[in-house]
Amino acid sequence: PMIPISDRYSYGLRKSTQEEIILEMTRYESPEMRRDQLRSMISQEQREGYRCTDYMIFYASRAEETSMTTKLSMKNEFGDIASTNGNGCSKQLNISCRTSICEWMYRVIDHFSADREVVHIALSYIDRILSTNICADRRTFKLISSASLHLAIKTHFPHLWHDVGRLLPELSRGDFAMGDLLAMENELLHSLTWLLNPPTPQAITMHMLSLLPRNLSRTTLENVANICLYLIELSVADYFFVTTKKAIVAIAALLNAIENQARQPLDGNNTFASIHHDYHFHIEKMLVDMDYHAN
Repeated sequence: PMIPISDRYSYGLRKSTQEEIILEMTRYESPEMRRDQLRSMISQEQREGYRCTDYMIFYASRAEETSMTTKLSMKNEFGDIASTNGNGCSKQLNISCRTSICEWMYRVIDHFSADREVVHIALSYIDRILSTNICADRRTFKLISSASLHLAIKTHFPHLWHDVGRLLPELSRGDFAMGDLLAMENELLHSLTWLLNPPTPQAITMHMLSLLPRNLSRTTLENVANICLYLIELSVADYFFVTTKKAIVAIAALLNAIENQARQPLDGNNTFASIHHDYHFHIEKMLVDMDYHAN
């Protein structure tokens, strides 16, 4: 996982289906190699530099203090607490800011036909930066977000970064220029201590799927993979999962996808109970073998 997404597999990531990616992984990489890669990704997120905190607590408390100060000043001036429209904290950072930025990043990535996993990497930069630094206002947050996306694309899809770099200042609606973007990118590199390849739930899920028994049809395998990635993309936009380990998100998405698919008509003698039970067992065994303990 310590190489660009576009070159992560020797046979190329941009396959037509997720099922083809999984099958190619099993063809070109031994189970031992894939298991070692999975173990490395899971242990990687335990490192201090990849951990995130619940940083929105700070901004919520600061917004509450600002709102209270505004109400008190209005009471002193007018003799009563007047109704406020929230302007006193309109520039404060909040969870909806992060959600909006995530949705915007997906639109940009889709426009350039890059892999959506890049959005998770860019959000990882943002969450780790804000876990250790204070963001002054929403304009600064927009600049941090744009620089994070630019840096993630430059690292993982270097052939696209020139086009994206030209576009981002225009999308800022005049809030910052290219010089501001590059200066912030330099700050990000130092704050992140050059840890630019975070483990992602997408990569963990694909490796886990490649290690599970091949007793599903190719269509079912494709459906399971697509449901997994869909659930993971939803989790990226949800601030609730910022402090959740990425391996936990990947495992939960995989179990939900298997349960969903197991309720569909299956080929052969497979039943809902057998498929569901077998995959739970194999996933648990896989984690035990890697000394990974999770509820």
